[in-house]
Amino acid sequence: MSRQLNPTLRPTTAVTSANVRQGSATLTEALTALRAKYGAAFAAFTGGVTIPENVGETDYDALMLQLEKRFSNNYSARVAYTLSHSRGNTSGAGIAGSGFQVLDDLNLGLNEGPTAIRSTGPAGASICSGNCST
Repeated sequence: MSRQLNPTLRPTTAVTSANVRQGSATLTEALTALRAKYGAAFAAFTGGVTIPENVGETDYDALMLQLEKRFSNNYSARVAYTLSHSRGNTSGAGIAGSGFQVLDDLNLGLNEGPTAIRSTGPAGASICSGNCST
């Protein structure tokens, strides 16, 4: 997951209300250390500052079936099918952001559901193959 260290909040519930950066303790410590090293002229962070964290969870279940038949004269055929289901509180693809972060809380429980990891096609993946050797 990607944690926003400089999150924004609206001061009111009005849609036209501007987002105000809130900062965080981690960001304040970093700014203090940078100003100590480079001087007081070091500008404060005004944009988004994100760090990757290893906090997301995913569960993956799969059923794999395969049937192979060998025929005379060195012919064979194989049919395979995979059915999979994945769920969790992160997409499972790369470093995802939490669309539900409020200040330092990622609210991962609100992001629970199916993930981006899935088999090809709506229900599963199937493969048919054959072989002929002499």
